[in-house]
Amino acid sequence: MTAPISWQPNATADLVIRHLVEGRAVVLPSESTYEVAVSGLRPEALAALPANRAIVLGAGAELFDWMPHLRGAGARLMRKLGPGPVVLRANGGFASGLWPRLPKETQAAVARGGLLAVRWPNHPIWNELRQSGLPLVTAAIPGAVTAESAAKLVGKDDAVIVDGGATQYGGVPTVIRVEGGRCLVEQPGVLLQEQIDELAACYTLFICTGNTCRSPLADAICKKLVADELGCSPDELKGRGFCVQSAGLAAMMGSDVSPDAAIVAADYGADLTQHKSRMVTMEMLMWADHLFAMTHGHCYTLESILVEGMTLPRMLSPNMEDIADPIGGALADYRTCAHQIHACLQARLPEFLES
Repeated sequence: MTAPISWQPNATADLVIRHLVEGRAVVLPSESTYEVAVSGLRPEALAALPANRAIVLGAGAELFDWMPHLRGAGARLMRKLGPGPVVLRANGGFASGLWPRLPKETQAAVARGGLLAVRWPNHPIWNELRQSGLPLVTAAIPGAVTAESAAKLVGKDDAVIVDGGATQYGGVPTVIRVEGGRCLVEQPGVLLQEQIDELAACYTLFICTGNTCRSPLADAICKKLVADELGCSPDELKGRGFCVQSAGLAAMMGSDVSPDAAIVAADYGADLTQHKSRMVTMEMLMWADHLFAMTHGHCYTLESILVEGMTLPRMLSPNMEDIADPIGGALADYRTCAHQIHACLQARLPEFLES
Protein backbone atom coordinates (compact mmCIF):
# COMPACT_ATOMS: atom_id res chain seq x y z
CA MET A 1 0.00 0.00 0.00
CA THR A 2 1.38 3.39 -1.02
CA ALA A 3 2.09 5.84 1.79
CA PRO A 4 0.16 9.09 1.23
CA ILE A 5 2.15 12.25 0.57
CA SER A 6 1.32 15.39 2.55
CA TRP A 7 -0.30 18.20 0.62
CA GLN A 8 2.05 21.16 0.24
CA PRO A 9 0.66 24.20 -1.60
CA ASN A 10 1.92 24.44 -5.20
CA ALA A 11 4.68 21.86 -4.80
CA THR A 12 2.24 18.97 -4.46
CA ALA A 13 0.20 20.22 -7.42
CA ASP A 14 3.28 20.10 -9.64
CA LEU A 15 3.80 16.45 -8.74
CA VAL A 16 0.12 15.62 -9.28
CA ILE A 17 0.05 17.34 -12.67
CA ARG A 18 3.05 15.30 -13.85
CA HIS A 19 1.27 12.08 -12.93
CA LEU A 20 -1.95 13.19 -14.62
CA VAL A 21 -0.11 14.10 -17.83
CA GLU A 22 1.49 10.65 -17.80
CA GLY A 23 -1.97 9.07 -17.70
CA ARG A 24 -1.89 7.97 -14.07
CA ALA A 25 -4.68 8.27 -11.53
CA VAL A 26 -4.26 10.34 -8.38
CA VAL A 27 -6.25 10.32 -5.16
CA LEU A 28 -7.09 13.77 -3.84
CA PRO A 29 -8.93 15.18 -0.83
CA SER A 30 -12.23 17.00 -1.19
CA GLU A 31 -14.88 18.30 1.16
CA SER A 32 -16.85 15.04 0.92
CA THR A 33 -14.54 12.04 0.55
CA TYR A 34 -11.22 11.40 -1.12
CA GLU A 35 -11.60 11.12 -4.89
CA VAL A 36 -9.78 9.48 -7.77
CA ALA A 37 -8.93 11.92 -10.56
CA VAL A 38 -7.50 11.36 -14.03
CA SER A 39 -6.81 13.44 -17.11
CA GLY A 40 -9.74 13.38 -19.47
CA LEU A 41 -7.22 13.39 -22.32
CA ARG A 42 -5.88 9.99 -21.19
CA PRO A 43 -8.91 7.70 -21.48
CA GLU A 44 -6.82 4.63 -20.65
CA ALA A 45 -6.79 5.89 -17.05
CA LEU A 46 -10.58 5.96 -16.71
CA ALA A 47 -10.73 2.35 -15.52
CA ALA A 48 -9.25 3.46 -12.21
CA LEU A 49 -12.31 5.56 -11.41
CA PRO A 50 -15.29 4.34 -9.34
CA ALA A 51 -18.86 5.08 -10.40
CA ASN A 52 -20.42 8.55 -10.78
CA ARG A 53 -17.62 9.96 -12.89
CA ALA A 54 -17.82 13.68 -13.51
CA ILE A 55 -15.96 16.52 -15.17
CA VAL A 56 -14.12 18.69 -12.64
CA LEU A 57 -14.92 22.41 -12.47
CA GLY A 58 -12.18 24.69 -11.21
CA ALA A 59 -14.41 27.78 -10.96
CA GLY A 60 -18.06 28.67 -11.21
CA ALA A 61 -17.72 30.22 -14.66
CA GLU A 62 -16.41 26.91 -16.02
CA LEU A 63 -19.88 25.43 -15.57
CA PHE A 64 -20.97 27.31 -18.68
CA ASP A 65 -17.92 26.19 -20.66
CA TRP A 66 -19.33 22.68 -20.34
CA MET A 67 -23.05 23.51 -20.23
CA PRO A 68 -23.41 26.78 -22.16
CA HIS A 69 -27.22 26.74 -22.11
CA LEU A 70 -27.75 25.78 -18.47
CA ARG A 71 -30.29 28.03 -16.80
CA GLY A 72 -32.85 27.80 -14.04
CA ALA A 73 -32.62 25.49 -11.05
CA GLY A 74 -29.29 23.85 -11.96
CA ALA A 75 -27.50 27.14 -12.51
CA ARG A 76 -28.98 28.61 -9.32
CA LEU A 77 -27.93 25.61 -7.27
CA MET A 78 -24.32 25.76 -8.42
CA ARG A 79 -24.07 29.54 -7.99
CA LYS A 80 -25.33 29.48 -4.41
CA LEU A 81 -23.60 26.30 -3.32
CA GLY A 82 -20.26 27.04 -4.98
CA PRO A 83 -17.69 24.26 -4.57
CA GLY A 84 -19.34 21.58 -2.51
CA PRO A 85 -20.72 18.08 -2.09
CA VAL A 86 -22.71 17.55 -5.29
CA VAL A 87 -22.42 15.94 -8.69
CA LEU A 88 -24.73 17.80 -11.06
CA ARG A 89 -26.19 15.92 -14.02
CA ALA A 90 -27.89 18.09 -16.62
CA ASN A 91 -28.09 18.65 -20.34
CA GLY A 92 -27.47 22.40 -20.48
CA GLY A 93 -26.51 22.16 -24.15
CA PHE A 94 -23.35 20.22 -23.31
CA ALA A 95 -23.01 19.07 -26.92
CA SER A 96 -22.29 22.73 -27.75
CA GLY A 97 -19.68 23.12 -25.02
CA LEU A 98 -16.28 21.56 -24.43
CA TRP A 99 -17.56 17.99 -24.22
CA PRO A 100 -17.16 17.18 -27.96
CA ARG A 101 -13.44 17.96 -27.69
CA LEU A 102 -12.86 15.06 -25.31
CA PRO A 103 -11.83 11.60 -26.50
CA LYS A 104 -14.81 9.37 -27.23
CA GLU A 105 -14.09 7.15 -24.22
CA THR A 106 -14.07 10.15 -21.91
CA GLN A 107 -17.27 11.51 -23.44
CA ALA A 108 -19.03 8.24 -22.65
CA ALA A 109 -17.63 8.18 -19.10
CA VAL A 110 -19.06 11.57 -18.08
CA ALA A 111 -22.30 11.69 -20.08
CA ARG A 112 -25.10 9.16 -19.95
CA GLY A 113 -28.82 9.35 -20.60
CA GLY A 114 -28.38 12.66 -22.38
CA LEU A 115 -26.96 14.34 -19.27
CA LEU A 116 -23.42 15.53 -18.53
CA ALA A 117 -22.04 15.13 -14.99
CA VAL A 118 -19.97 17.92 -13.45
CA ARG A 119 -18.35 18.24 -10.03
CA TRP A 120 -16.79 21.26 -8.24
CA PRO A 121 -14.69 19.87 -5.36
CA ASN A 122 -13.85 22.11 -2.44
CA HIS A 123 -10.17 21.84 -1.56
CA PRO A 124 -7.29 24.20 -2.50
CA ILE A 125 -5.43 21.51 -4.43
CA TRP A 126 -8.21 21.41 -7.04
CA ASN A 127 -7.79 25.15 -7.59
CA GLU A 128 -4.05 24.67 -8.05
CA LEU A 129 -4.62 22.00 -10.69
CA ARG A 130 -6.35 24.54 -12.92
CA GLN A 131 -2.91 25.78 -13.99
CA SER A 132 -2.42 22.54 -15.90
CA GLY A 133 -5.25 23.29 -18.29
CA LEU A 134 -6.15 19.58 -18.24
CA PRO A 135 -9.79 18.52 -18.35
CA LEU A 136 -10.06 16.36 -15.24
CA VAL A 137 -12.47 13.54 -14.53
CA THR A 138 -13.14 12.53 -10.93
CA ALA A 139 -15.15 10.07 -8.86
CA ALA A 140 -15.64 9.82 -5.10
CA ILE A 141 -14.33 6.85 -3.12
CA PRO A 142 -17.14 5.85 -0.72
CA GLY A 143 -15.84 5.54 2.83
CA ALA A 144 -12.53 7.29 2.12
CA VAL A 145 -12.64 10.03 4.76
CA THR A 146 -8.87 10.14 5.36
CA ALA A 147 -5.82 9.52 3.18
CA GLU A 148 -5.13 6.32 5.09
CA SER A 149 -8.61 4.93 4.50
CA ALA A 150 -8.38 5.97 0.85
CA ALA A 151 -5.10 4.07 0.51
CA LYS A 152 -6.69 0.92 1.92
CA LEU A 153 -9.72 1.20 -0.33
CA VAL A 154 -7.71 1.93 -3.48
CA GLY A 155 -5.25 -0.84 -2.67
CA LYS A 156 -2.75 -0.10 -5.44
CA ASP A 157 0.93 0.07 -4.62
CA ASP A 158 1.61 2.65 -7.33
CA ALA A 159 -1.28 4.96 -6.43
CA VAL A 160 -0.45 8.61 -5.80
CA ILE A 161 -2.43 9.67 -2.73
CA VAL A 162 -2.35 13.24 -1.44
CA ASP A 163 -3.03 13.61 2.27
CA GLY A 164 -5.14 16.72 2.97
CA GLY A 165 -6.44 15.60 6.34
CA ALA A 166 -9.89 14.33 7.24
CA THR A 167 -12.70 15.38 4.93
CA GLN A 168 -15.27 17.90 6.10
CA TYR A 169 -18.44 15.86 5.57
CA GLY A 170 -17.27 12.25 5.53
CA GLY A 171 -19.88 11.21 2.98
CA VAL A 172 -20.17 10.95 -0.79
CA PRO A 173 -21.42 13.92 -2.84
CA THR A 174 -25.13 13.93 -3.61
CA VAL A 175 -25.81 13.10 -7.26
CA ILE A 176 -28.41 15.54 -8.57
CA ARG A 177 -30.37 15.36 -11.81
CA VAL A 178 -31.85 18.51 -13.32
CA GLU A 179 -35.35 17.65 -14.49
CA GLY A 180 -37.63 20.41 -15.72
CA GLY A 181 -37.54 23.21 -13.19
CA ARG A 182 -36.22 21.11 -10.30
CA CYS A 183 -33.02 19.53 -9.07
CA LEU A 184 -33.82 15.99 -7.93
CA VAL A 185 -31.64 13.74 -5.80
CA GLU A 186 -30.67 10.82 -8.01
CA GLN A 187 -28.30 9.18 -5.53
CA PRO A 188 -28.24 10.14 -1.83
CA GLY A 189 -25.21 11.85 -0.36
CA VAL A 190 -24.22 14.70 1.94
CA LEU A 191 -26.99 17.12 0.89
CA LEU A 192 -30.66 16.22 1.36
CA GLN A 193 -33.50 17.00 -1.05
CA GLU A 194 -34.78 19.75 1.26
CA GLN A 195 -31.40 21.50 1.14
CA ILE A 196 -31.24 21.10 -2.63
CA ASP A 197 -34.71 22.62 -3.01
CA GLU A 198 -33.72 25.64 -0.93
CA LEU A 199 -30.55 26.26 -2.92
CA ALA A 200 -32.27 25.77 -6.28
CA ALA A 201 -35.28 27.99 -5.52
CA CYS A 202 -35.58 31.27 -7.40
CA TYR A 203 -35.06 34.16 -4.97
CA THR A 204 -36.28 37.65 -5.91
CA LEU A 205 -35.23 40.57 -3.72
CA PHE A 206 -36.65 44.10 -3.90
CA ILE A 207 -34.63 46.95 -2.41
CA CYS A 208 -35.62 50.48 -1.37
CA THR A 209 -34.50 52.78 1.45
CA GLY A 210 -36.57 52.09 4.57
CA ASN A 211 -38.48 48.93 3.57
CA THR A 212 -41.80 50.39 4.70
CA CYS A 213 -43.37 51.45 1.37
CA ARG A 214 -41.94 50.67 -2.06
CA SER A 215 -40.06 47.42 -1.68
CA PRO A 216 -42.77 45.84 0.53
CA LEU A 217 -45.35 46.79 -2.11
CA ALA A 218 -43.23 45.20 -4.81
CA ASP A 219 -42.74 42.12 -2.61
CA ALA A 220 -46.44 41.63 -1.88
CA ILE A 221 -47.73 42.42 -5.36
CA CYS A 222 -45.09 40.19 -6.98
CA LYS A 223 -46.13 37.28 -4.76
CA LYS A 224 -49.77 37.78 -5.74
CA LEU A 225 -49.03 37.98 -9.48
CA VAL A 226 -46.79 34.90 -9.51
CA ALA A 227 -49.17 32.91 -7.30
CA ASP A 228 -52.11 33.75 -9.58
CA GLU A 229 -50.15 32.55 -12.60
CA LEU A 230 -49.23 29.30 -10.86
CA GLY A 231 -52.71 28.75 -9.47
CA CYS A 232 -51.65 28.72 -5.83
CA SER A 233 -51.67 31.03 -2.82
CA PRO A 234 -48.72 33.31 -2.02
CA ASP A 235 -47.95 31.13 1.00
CA GLU A 236 -47.42 28.15 -1.32
CA LEU A 237 -44.81 29.82 -3.54
CA LYS A 238 -41.82 28.43 -1.61
CA GLY A 239 -43.05 24.93 -2.33
CA ARG A 240 -43.20 25.85 -6.02
CA GLY A 241 -39.58 27.01 -6.04
CA PHE A 242 -40.13 30.77 -5.64
CA CYS A 243 -39.07 33.00 -2.76
CA VAL A 244 -39.86 36.73 -2.84
CA GLN A 245 -38.35 39.12 -0.29
CA SER A 246 -37.76 42.82 0.32
CA ALA A 247 -35.32 44.86 2.40
CA GLY A 248 -34.01 48.38 2.82
CA LEU A 249 -30.58 49.93 2.51
CA ALA A 250 -31.21 52.10 5.57
CA ALA A 251 -34.09 50.35 7.28
CA MET A 252 -34.89 50.30 10.97
CA MET A 253 -35.43 46.71 12.01
CA GLY A 254 -39.00 45.76 12.86
CA SER A 255 -40.87 48.91 11.83
CA ASP A 256 -44.47 48.55 10.67
CA VAL A 257 -45.33 49.10 7.05
CA SER A 258 -46.80 52.48 6.19
CA PRO A 259 -50.57 52.26 6.77
CA ASP A 260 -51.29 53.74 3.35
CA ALA A 261 -48.99 51.17 1.73
CA ALA A 262 -51.06 48.41 3.33
CA ILE A 263 -54.25 50.02 2.01
CA VAL A 264 -53.07 50.23 -1.60
CA ALA A 265 -51.57 46.72 -1.44
CA ALA A 266 -55.04 45.42 -0.65
CA ASP A 267 -56.29 47.06 -3.86
CA TYR A 268 -54.18 44.47 -5.70
CA GLY A 269 -55.23 41.56 -3.51
CA ALA A 270 -51.93 41.64 -1.62
CA ASP A 271 -51.50 41.59 2.15
CA LEU A 272 -48.94 43.78 3.93
CA THR A 273 -50.49 43.81 7.39
CA GLN A 274 -47.84 41.51 8.91
CA HIS A 275 -44.80 43.12 7.25
CA LYS A 276 -41.90 44.30 9.40
CA SER A 277 -39.02 46.29 7.92
CA ARG A 278 -35.51 44.90 7.80
CA MET A 279 -32.05 45.92 6.69
CA VAL A 280 -30.60 44.13 3.70
CA THR A 281 -27.77 41.70 4.46
CA MET A 282 -24.98 40.30 2.32
CA GLU A 283 -26.51 36.85 2.72
CA MET A 284 -29.77 38.09 1.19
CA LEU A 285 -27.87 39.73 -1.67
CA MET A 286 -25.81 36.61 -2.37
CA TRP A 287 -28.90 34.40 -2.48
CA ALA A 288 -30.88 36.71 -4.77
CA ASP A 289 -31.36 35.49 -8.33
CA HIS A 290 -33.27 38.64 -9.27
CA LEU A 291 -32.14 41.82 -7.49
CA PHE A 292 -34.33 44.86 -8.18
CA ALA A 293 -33.82 48.45 -7.00
CA MET A 294 -36.48 51.13 -6.90
CA THR A 295 -34.22 54.00 -8.03
CA HIS A 296 -30.92 54.67 -9.75
CA GLY A 297 -29.51 55.69 -6.37
CA HIS A 298 -30.37 52.32 -4.85
CA CYS A 299 -28.88 50.59 -7.86
CA TYR A 300 -25.62 52.53 -7.62
CA THR A 301 -25.33 51.71 -3.91
CA LEU A 302 -25.80 48.01 -4.60
CA GLU A 303 -23.26 48.13 -7.43
CA SER A 304 -20.72 49.68 -5.04
CA ILE A 305 -20.79 46.56 -2.85
CA LEU A 306 -20.91 44.06 -5.71
CA VAL A 307 -18.80 40.96 -5.02
CA GLU A 308 -18.10 37.79 -6.96
CA GLY A 309 -21.12 35.51 -7.09
CA MET A 310 -23.62 38.31 -6.41
CA THR A 311 -26.37 38.93 -8.94
CA LEU A 312 -26.14 42.24 -10.77
CA PRO A 313 -28.71 44.72 -9.45
CA ARG A 314 -31.27 46.06 -11.90
CA MET A 315 -33.89 48.76 -11.89
CA LEU A 316 -37.37 47.39 -11.28
CA SER A 317 -38.64 49.63 -14.07
CA PRO A 318 -37.81 48.12 -17.48
CA ASN A 319 -37.76 51.72 -18.73
CA MET A 320 -35.13 52.63 -16.12
CA GLU A 321 -37.47 55.08 -14.39
CA ASP A 322 -37.18 55.83 -10.67
CA ILE A 323 -40.10 54.84 -8.48
CA ALA A 324 -40.69 57.86 -6.27
CA ASP A 325 -40.92 57.45 -2.51
CA PRO A 326 -44.52 58.19 -1.37
CA ILE A 327 -43.55 58.45 2.32
CA GLY A 328 -45.19 61.46 3.90
CA GLY A 329 -47.50 61.96 0.93
CA ALA A 330 -51.22 61.54 0.46
CA LEU A 331 -52.98 58.25 -0.22
CA ALA A 332 -53.07 59.25 -3.90
CA ASP A 333 -49.25 59.25 -3.93
CA TYR A 334 -49.24 55.69 -2.62
CA ARG A 335 -51.73 54.63 -5.27
CA THR A 336 -49.53 56.17 -7.97
CA CYS A 337 -46.51 54.34 -6.56
CA ALA A 338 -48.36 51.01 -6.37
CA HIS A 339 -49.70 51.44 -9.91
CA GLN A 340 -46.17 52.02 -11.23
CA ILE A 341 -44.80 49.02 -9.31
CA HIS A 342 -47.66 46.80 -10.54
CA ALA A 343 -47.03 47.81 -14.17
CA CYS A 344 -43.29 47.10 -13.81
CA LEU A 345 -43.97 43.70 -12.26
CA GLN A 346 -46.43 42.75 -14.99
CA ALA A 347 -43.77 43.58 -17.58
CA ARG A 348 -41.24 41.44 -15.75
CA LEU A 349 -43.59 38.56 -14.90
CA PRO A 350 -42.34 36.33 -17.75
CA GLU A 351 -38.82 36.58 -16.28
CA PHE A 352 -40.02 35.24 -12.93
CA LEU A 353 -42.04 32.42 -14.46
CA GLU A 354 -39.23 31.32 -16.79
CA SER A 355 -36.58 31.32 -14.05
